[in-house]
Amino acid sequence: MSRKIITLAVSAVVLGTVAAMNAQAAVKVYGNVLTQIGRYDNGTNGDQTLQNDNTGRGRLGFIFHENLGNGLISFGKMEFQLDINDSYAAGCNSVTKTKGGTSIVGEQTCMRDAFVGIKGGFGAIAGGSFHGAYKTTGGVLYDPYVTTVLDARGVGGMARGRMAQNNFVRQIVQYQTPNLAGLKGQFQYSFDQSTPSTPNSGTTNGDWLTGLKYDIGSFQLIGAYAHNAVSGGSSQDNWKIGGQWKGGPFIVQTQYENTETGGTLLFNGNSYNGKARIWYLNGGYRMGNWDFYASYADYRARDNNAYDTKFWRLGTWYHFSKRTSVYAGYRKSSIDVGQDQGVWGTGLRVDF
Repeated sequence: MSRKIITLAVSAVVLGTVAAMNAQAAVKVYGNVLTQIGRYDNGTNGDQTLQNDNTGRGRLGFIFHENLGNGLISFGKMEFQLDINDSYAAGCNSVTKTKGGTSIVGEQTCMRDAFVGIKGGFGAIAGGSFHGAYKTTGGVLYDPYVTTVLDARGVGGMARGRMAQNNFVRQIVQYQTPNLAGLKGQFQYSFDQSTPSTPNSGTTNGDWLTGLKYDIGSFQLIGAYAHNAVSGGSSQDNWKIGGQWKGGPFIVQTQYENTETGGTLLFNGNSYNGKARIWYLNGGYRMGNWDFYASYADYRARDNNAYDTKFWRLGTWYHFSKRTSVYAGYRKSSIDVGQDQGVWGTGLRVDF
């Protein structure tokens, strides 16, 4: 009997201690899982049907924070890439695999963004690997089909690359302002003096990115700038402006980019990787559990106008719940030289 009383007492103390710790600190586990099928019409290059998630949606992550008192909170995040369809994660660098005639570089899991920092009334400062400020100011947040086969990046809709709307910036110190009457700012800088071997493995010393968002009523205005330090003292710079409007079931999003790096076209063997001006427009309408979208982009290759491209897309999402959704749609990239590309896509996404 006495042993049971002692056991119950110890258990109560342990549970009380854990509860007290959880009141001050918390860890959240989350993830996204996507399976999809894409039918690629590549003109004279032939058609192709793929079932994959090498667009980068599959992920598993941990968000954590601790209340330090005096208005200070420590926080952090660790997120890993994964793919349920073939266990090869997009964006990893250790394994090359050929699937359906397409080379996929990856491994089962790899790190995406990961950082730790302190926040308070002054804003937030952190160090580690991040989504670039250029990427998340408008950018991927203005594309309802990001990380699906209908993604706008690299096919004439948006610029790609770590200084645009793909990958991550690493060896970074980041500062985010508090909310200043609707105005929020983000600044990222690399002090690291190592030279990365690949665009996804690091950031050159002197690289910096910044993004501004101003929310006023139904409108949002954005601006972003990315400075890529190149060996020899030169640089490549990207900038963009744009905005968003929401009213009832309607949403309209647009951005204009002027890029010196990341103006890549990645379909049907197109080799252009130079400077570009890209205007992107997306409109949406919500009806019950349905979201309908139409998108258009005008891509102008500044170094060779033979690669000028028109991009358009029609699609829908159906939301079974806040966590489970299906999508279907079609996108088309029409280029002045070479082969156009059309893609039909459908997929199931589950968040947890």
